[in-house]
Amino acid sequence: MYPITVTKKTGYRATSYPIVIKDSKYNDFFATKPETETFNLPPGNYMVERGTFAELEKPVKYKLFQMPFPQRFFYPIPYNYEVVFAPNPSKCSIFWDVPLIVFDTQYQNASQVVLDFLYFHEVAHCRYTTEKYCDLYAANEMLKAGYNPIQIGLAPALTLSEAQDDRVEYLINKLQAA
Repeated sequence: MYPITVTKKTGYRATSYPIVIKDSKYNDFFATKPETETFNLPPGNYMVERGTFAELEKPVKYKLFQMPFPQRFFYPIPYNYEVVFAPNPSKCSIFWDVPLIVFDTQYQNASQVVLDFLYFHEVAHCRYTTEKYCDLYAANEMLKAGYNPIQIGLAPALTLSEAQDDRVEYLINKLQAA
């Protein structure tokens, strides 16, 4: 196992398989499928558990999803909001007037993939009330940051209850169709 630091969204080509990468908390972050030749990593500190890869000249380009017309126009984009962990019956909530984003304490040790999905989902509420549109917005933001579609597809499956299977299916279908 060896550490790597990625300072900006970076593309890589696999040179040996499988590739298994952990995030800074040693949670699973990325693992290749046998047919995965190229992939991205967003900025961060990682531990490479298995495999080798070489940096590409540019990140792998993934098509962003076309978003529906916004449902809200009066909230600011909350990228500068304070983020804290505290007891929260919802997994994550945004408080527009504070400005604050509160993750439930159960997510303190969650993988960065899950945290970023939940964070970008909450950010999306500045423009959307429909939950699946917020998930789609989160997927776009994660693609922009350097995540791969396979990681994004796993995030809602790891965070949403069975009652939300339609949202998981909606996002996975969108990712597979892209």
